[in-house]
Amino acid sequence: YDGVAWVKLAGKWGLIDILGNIIAEPQYSFIDIFDGSFAKVGKCVDENKYQYGLIDTVGEVVLPMEYDEILRWDNGYYVVRKDELYGLLSPSLHVAIEPKRKYLKKLNDKYILELVNSDYPGWYNLMDYYGNGIICRDEYRGFITVEELENGFLKALYFRSEYKAGSRYGIYNSTGKQIYYNDHCDDITYFGDNLFLVKEFIYSGSGLAGHDKYKIVNCQGEVLFNKYYDSIELLKNGNFLISKNDLYGL
Repeated sequence: YDGVAWVKLAGKWGLIDILGNIIAEPQYSFIDIFDGSFAKVGKCVDENKYQYGLIDTVGEVVLPMEYDEILRWDNGYYVVRKDELYGLLSPSLHVAIEPKRKYLKKLNDKYILELVNSDYPGWYNLMDYYGNGIICRDEYRGFITVEELENGFLKALYFRSEYKAGSRYGIYNSTGKQIYYNDHCDDITYFGDNLFLVKEFIYSGSGLAGHDKYKIVNCQGEVLFNKYYDSIELLKNGNFLISKNDLYGL
């Protein structure tokens, strides 16, 4: 950080300015570099056990050293761990989410993933930065990842199969209302104009032979056409170019 230097005295770290004036007394076992306006500091409280807090650029403690870990996200929020549970602090260090969660993972600047089941591959809830649940697991089902699509739609992956037509996906609106769920498809993509392209694998006869097939679902979860096609393309005029058995139509 500009104008600040690290100094070590009797095995403890502190900070001085360019004139040699003490900013932070050498009392810490650890001082990280400044990331934004704060630096993480730590003290050894037991053998191989540290507790961490934050200081500002004038050496004032702005977050008490009572956390087992502090991690700053690239949007300025801080994930903190205390007694094996995680919480979230705002960039101004206000508590956004109390440290009562198993694990928190940044999805983007709007949403956070909360781990609710650590069994492989793990189940998550989706929440906002105030801790409000957007997509929450039920008794039987939790998702392993979620992707934000265009127009605020969300795609949740519940299970990814090694085999064709075995993955499970759900589509939600921005408030967390489920629009569509499919437990035997390969992918769902945003198609444009509030429509979704569902890719499935249709087996033909016995064995593993078959073909990729596609269908369209609207934002109410309704399947359009009630038919599968080999390909579907949305044209600029709003019509669909479809193909089946090497024949094309609109």
